[in-house]
Amino acid sequence: MGKIAIYAWAGQPKNPTKEHSGVRWILSENWLPYQKANFVTPSFPGYISGHSTFSRSAAEVLTAMTGSPYFPDGMGTYTFPANTYLTFEQGPSQFVQLQWGTYFDAADQAGLSRLWGGIHVAADDLAGRIVGSKCGKGAWALARMYFDGSVDRQAIALSSRPLDTTGPDIKLSTHRGFSNSPESTPSLNQPVTNERPRLIHERDSSPAQAPTGSFGARSRETISKPSGRFRRGDVDQSGSLDLSDALAIVGSLLPGSPALTCPDAADADDSGLLDNADAVFILGAIFFGEEQVPLPRLVAVDSLE
Repeated sequence: MGKIAIYAWAGQPKNPTKEHSGVRWILSENWLPYQKANFVTPSFPGYISGHSTFSRSAAEVLTAMTGSPYFPDGMGTYTFPANTYLTFEQGPSQFVQLQWGTYFDAADQAGLSRLWGGIHVAADDLAGRIVGSKCGKGAWALARMYFDGSVDRQAIALSSRPLDTTGPDIKLSTHRGFSNSPESTPSLNQPVTNERPRLIHERDSSPAQAPTGSFGARSRETISKPSGRFRRGDVDQSGSLDLSDALAIVGSLLPGSPALTCPDAADADDSGLLDNADAVFILGAIFFGEEQVPLPRLVAVDSLE
């Protein structure tokens, strides 16, 4: 007495491969999301839905990249075989095929799936779509700047403030994926000192804090380029592997893009072909170590098939 009953899914049956629970009246305190019995509700806020956000972002990027919101051949599909697809109860009871005309249709359904699964509510989904749309458009606009090289022509914002007698605190804006080499000197009339033994790969666009003293950021154009050789994966021949190399490969594969200066360097996996797998190899080298790139890494003679 005094408890609330709801008409909902009754939970995972004892034999999920041969049984299904259907819906019936249950106590609200026994309600579970439409998932496996051992599924743990994620320990983060429901607002906003990640599925809605990421899917909408992907739809925006795919539309911008392909020039059309529609799936190739006009329709995308995903098929669920009868009685074998679900793992927490027998189902679906018959063959089911989802169909989407546009990337946005598929993205919307990805967000809705989290409502039907009892994981999110409508406010999480709709706000996620709005944020995802802005993120996707912004990501594509930034990627285009890497593709066409305009990201490297943006002015660097530099600010400083005095700390104590040892020197100032200096901050500057950075570009994701690019490299810099901080140098300092107590006076512009004296030689500069390299504050770090190697180039720094930027992985964020937030301001980077520099050591004390006057600061100068060495751009990638001033790094010495290899003579008579190329470094596998170093597409822009900057002397290091960074995000701009991976983006250069992806950009070169788009219709109408200019040819790369050294296609052999872009063949990062040494397959004899230039494709997206080369960009993946470069990303692996950036984040997991250069041993991801096949030997020899410094090459004198090589060619694409």
